Amino acid sequence: MAKLSDLFGRKGEPGDGGPAQLPSTNGNGGRGISLENYSDVGLRIDEENEVHALTRAEEKIASLGNRNAHLEADVQVNRTNIEKRVEELHAALQHERM
Repeated sequence: MAKLSDLFGRKGEPGDGGPAQLPSTNGNGGRGISLENYSDVGLRIDEENEVHALTRAEEKIASLGNRNAHLEADVQVNRTNIEKRVEELHAALQHERM
């Protein structure tokens, strides 16, 4: 098992220019991970969240497009029915005038 001084102690000399490193083992014999990898993981998670958000937005847009198409079809049916009813009323009015 790793010592606390290994976990929190400084690895490398000041100004050596290399990335900070976690201990060379993880206590179970695994190799250490550079701190840069943690930021890469964070960036990857952000990118995955962004992709998920974009996918959801695309799905919502498609859903709203389908809904809009159905509403437009309903509007057209209603217009046709209204025009037919207006013609019927107009014909009835003309018949009454005679």
